[in-house]
Amino acid sequence: MVVFVALKRMRAYAGSAAVLLTILAVFALEVAKGVVANDAGLISVGALPDAAMLDGEYWRLISFGFLHWDLTHLLLNSGLLLVAGPIAERRAGAGWLLTVFLIASMASGVGILLKHLLLPSLGASVGASGGMFGLLGFALVLVIRFKSRRARVRRVLAVFVAGAFVYSILPGISMVGHVVGFAVGIVAGLAVVVRNRGEASSAVV
Repeated sequence: MVVFVALKRMRAYAGSAAVLLTILAVFALEVAKGVVANDAGLISVGALPDAAMLDGEYWRLISFGFLHWDLTHLLLNSGLLLVAGPIAERRAGAGWLLTVFLIASMASGVGILLKHLLLPSLGASVGASGGMFGLLGFALVLVIRFKSRRARVRRVLAVFVAGAFVYSILPGISMVGHVVGFAVGIVAGLAVVVRNRGEASSAVV
């Protein structure tokens, strides 16, 4: 019964499910290759080098956003997705969710790269958090623009946003990537055009 409910929910939020299954599959690949929590190993499979030397490998701006440092990192980002993904997807659809996630993730990669051009260091940058912060910003704007009849949704989302930014100040966490991703989500949330405002309002519950 629990499995049936989970599968039904995944079908209802196909975009969120696609992102979740992708990052889980990529982490399984990391485990299989033995590169978890290993800078050199992660760079070999697509991480952003903190030395900011891409040598023309701009595909890393995409691939780094699907890699994770360790299981805790993966679980934290999965948690953000499970909160923000359904909220955003229910209001704007899977297409917008996937677009915002990918653009926010790549933009956060550019932000991280620019930071390391100024302050190069050793190590690697990985994680879907830029994309997840994009979804947080996107969802937050949507619940404000098209108000839900459940005020609890806005409160819970606001708490998660605040908590996520507090976590971002910890050592080793890329505040730049998070801020850039969140800003992309805000802009996308403001850019969403709903053809029938009445239908959108009645659907947001």
